Amino acid sequence: MKLIINENEIVQLIHHQIENFWGEIGKRQLNGDLRIEISKTLQRVEKCFSKVHTKGIWENGESVFSPFHTTSWTIFLYYLSNELLKRDKNAADMIYYLNKVLHSVDWYHEIMLPDYFFAEHPLCSVLGRAKYSNYLLIYQGTTIGGSSKNGTIFYPVLGENVILYAGSSILGNCHIGSNVILSANTCVKNEDIPSDSIVYGESPNLIIKRNKDAINKLNQIWK
Repeated sequence: MKLIINENEIVQLIHHQIENFWGEIGKRQLNGDLRIEISKTLQRVEKCFSKVHTKGIWENGESVFSPFHTTSWTIFLYYLSNELLKRDKNAADMIYYLNKVLHSVDWYHEIMLPDYFFAEHPLCSVLGRAKYSNYLLIYQGTTIGGSSKNGTIFYPVLGENVILYAGSSILGNCHIGSNVILSANTCVKNEDIPSDSIVYGESPNLIIKRNKDAINKLNQIWK
């Protein structure tokens, strides 16, 4: 993977961004050398981006990582917070918070997002507790998370190759099949969706169309 800036410069950039928002208190919160976690994070980013075939991520036959490509930096900061959680929750919290401030996303470090996922426009997205699978693609304003049913909180289970278009949501006790597309502003709540489906509307009045060929045409981002 081609790096636009090197690993030492990435460390400096993170410290500068933290200090810009929280001063010396923020720098102390990071509590130690980030180079080990950053190296592991870049390995995860490289693995993820190896499957993403879109401008700014894949150029001239190789994946590219730039902290000045906002989606790349959003994904990087999520992975970094998740790596830091293994040794220092305070530092993980700070990087999670930084991602929230910079990009208006809520991707909590305790949530295990898949090896292969991408966001075309991550702004105002919430990726909460759920069981995620590879090849998740989200757009702006999307939400995945829990919902209470009969006093118990349930969380979704997603299959592979799921797309959430702008403003769509998956909430609660849902099992989403593979090769599923949620159209803009669709809300699936406490319902199951079969594989190879395009979904419209809002629970409990969803419209579900089975069209594998149309779904394949919309899933051109993955190599």
